[in-house]
Amino acid sequence: DELQKAVDIDPTFKEALYKLAIAHWFIKDPERMFESDSISISTFDTYLALPNLDEDEIKLAEGAKNIVLDKASDAISSFKYLTNLYPDNKEYWYMLGEAHYHGDYNLIQSLDAFERAVELDPAFTITYEHIFGIYEEQQLYERGIRTSKKLLKAFPEKALGYDYLSQFYRITGKHEEAVQTLEQAKKYFPEDVHFYQRRIAANYMHSGRYTDALSICDGMFAEDIGNDTKMRSLNLKKKIYTILGESSKVIELAQLEISLGTEINQPHKVASVNLDLARHYSYVDDYGKAITYFDRYDKIVREMQGMVADFMKYFGHYSKSMLYVRNSE
Repeated sequence: DELQKAVDIDPTFKEALYKLAIAHWFIKDPERMFESDSISISTFDTYLALPNLDEDEIKLAEGAKNIVLDKASDAISSFKYLTNLYPDNKEYWYMLGEAHYHGDYNLIQSLDAFERAVELDPAFTITYEHIFGIYEEQQLYERGIRTSKKLLKAFPEKALGYDYLSQFYRITGKHEEAVQTLEQAKKYFPEDVHFYQRRIAANYMHSGRYTDALSICDGMFAEDIGNDTKMRSLNLKKKIYTILGESSKVIELAQLEISLGTEINQPHKVASVNLDLARHYSYVDDYGKAITYFDRYDKIVREMQGMVADFMKYFGHYSKSMLYVRNSE
């Protein structure tokens, strides 16, 4: 909003136009992603049409635009050029990491670029989201724990360190340490208590403490919380009852999730619950109901737009194919 005001005042303000395009690209709301990407691209086009742009400014905008257009491999050369020319620019290193990550999928070169960005500015915390994601993809869990601890020590007031440290503790089966970290986070961020309670419950689930996990979920559900938080709590309960083999509970909770998701108009969440039900019926060998819920999932996803929908359609196809395999088709 502030960048748009700046551009409205001066349509030739190059830095504001570039940042405005980036800001639209960074919007995380699944309902707005498709529209925001289009606005981002048109903003880059407006920037590139400005007179008196130098070669470096053109490379910067063209490189970023290619990433937004899902042509990240075409952006690699632009950001290699810019990082060679400006080795102390953290944002250029970040964009090189994005280009490798989404372009040639060279995760190690991507990680090198992201880590260079935070070396230049440890407070550039958006970069850690990709760094920790690569640690997880490459199963560099202990490295993830070390980096999380460094981040937490440097910025105890930022939630990111607590979130990732507890996550890597959970992945490595260190559930007590994960719960301790989450309890500490609750003291720093009381406004996010339900988020951390869910994570504590998840650690209890993974360590076999199902009663304790369900107790936390029930406690949250009894409070005056929004439907989105209720859905997340129900989803966790559903996983626990799946583990316990209580099919009727799983179905009951899933139907309640669908009702809440419909109420708050979150089609991607409603679709995901239908996929969960399809998988559930697949596991209990109810072929007909599984197909019904796969079809409902497909119908919802086909009516959605944007990057999230593009990803989700593949989950349905894959899971449905596994059902056919189970049924020897």
